[in-house]
Amino acid sequence: MSPAREVANKMVADATVMHVGDLRRKPAKRAFFGMAFALVLGFLPAVYYCFGPGAAEVRKLRVEQELLSRQPGTEEIIRRFDQLDGQVGDLHDTATRNTAIVWIAVTSVSMLGWYKIT
Repeated sequence: MSPAREVANKMVADATVMHVGDLRRKPAKRAFFGMAFALVLGFLPAVYYCFGPGAAEVRKLRVEQELLSRQPGTEEIIRRFDQLDGQVGDLHDTATRNTAIVWIAVTSVSMLGWYKIT
């Protein structure tokens, strides 16, 4: 029986259960899990901004373009349509920049919180 107990004790000692205390002793794992946690947490508000406030103005301009496309193609309407098309491109760039800022800011704060907690 003693050889079986020794094997069982060795298996219990070698068990690789992840504890928060283990992360303090293994900085590479701590950094990897912290970065993954922060990126996922930062992704959520960035997605909300991208599809919510970031896209609302673009949708409004696209509706106006649709209404213009149903009218006869006079030079003034075509000029306004092209102007709206340029504004949509600018709004996409602005929304992309703001989404990146939101993602980076939330990710940074999350990473800081991760290192304060663990």
